[in-house]
Amino acid sequence: MKAVIFSCSLKKAKNSDSHAWSELMAKTMREQSIATEIINLRKFDYEASLGHDLLHQEMAKCYDADLIIFAAPVNFRNPNFYVRNLAKRFTHAFTKAKLKGIDLFEGKYFEICMMFGCKNDNLSDGTEIYVEYRGKFHRQLIPLLPDLNYILPKRNLGVRCWNPTDRHGPTRFELGNDKEVCKDIQDTIDAFKNNYVKHTPTFSLDVWMECFNSDHTDAFGRGYTLSVDRLSKDNVENHVKWYTDILTMHTSKLKYLYL
Repeated sequence: MKAVIFSCSLKKAKNSDSHAWSELMAKTMREQSIATEIINLRKFDYEASLGHDLLHQEMAKCYDADLIIFAAPVNFRNPNFYVRNLAKRFTHAFTKAKLKGIDLFEGKYFEICMMFGCKNDNLSDGTEIYVEYRGKFHRQLIPLLPDLNYILPKRNLGVRCWNPTDRHGPTRFELGNDKEVCKDIQDTIDAFKNNYVKHTPTFSLDVWMECFNSDHTDAFGRGYTLSVDRLSKDNVENHVKWYTDILTMHTSKLKYLYL
């Protein structure tokens, strides 16, 4: 049994709720004899690449995975661009494989865990009341993904995280002591164990990797940011030109559609 967790935070691991949850999930799975690997998107910074796709080789780790989990934070009331671009990557691969007559994710299970601030409401007298999470952020992300087999199809896995302006929910240091968080993790693992059926992909790793490949320079958000360690006057000027060209191209397409 093998699982891969994508930690999709923009923050460094030591400051990230999403990564703290990923580590807790991985630790709990390993304790129950499930081989688990975390892929921290922050380490690759593939949106800052204009050439080689820095994240592409990591997709090989998912080839023989039985469960793939997206652990993603909400920024400005939307799932962040790391996980949105990752979702588009999986959709690209699924669509490409379908044209080859391949069900790329056959036998695999998926799950999404969203990290967000605790949205409570206040009554007219100022009393704060708890508001149950009903899957708003999942509904924003799921349409970007292909039709997948979710291990908890009737649940919206999420963590209402503490933050300085919304002091509810556990901090990243308290996740392991939070009963609700631990129950959700164990429920996910139990569902995985109960539904697990050993399978071997009917296609090679090379085919899998080719399906995830894209020759488009801006595929999956590549090129939309600049890496801090590669900042220079030339890079900034080239990036501004590239981005302007992209905007011009898309604007021209929109004008054509409305003619």
